[in-house]
Amino acid sequence: MKKKVILNSLQNHHWNISRAAKAIGIGRQNLQYRMNKLNIEKPCRKCKMADN
Repeated sequence: MKKKVILNSLQNHHWNISRAAKAIGIGRQNLQYRMNKLNIEKPCRKCKMADN
């Protein structure tokens, strides 16, 4: 699975891993494993609030 597909799904589901995984058609743990392998990190909430 490509990094772009995972990132698009995560962004479309506001970084909700369970919903993003369901949309892609894989399990939550599988998505977390792939995120780890592809070095995809969930952005922190405090960082988002600091940008506003």
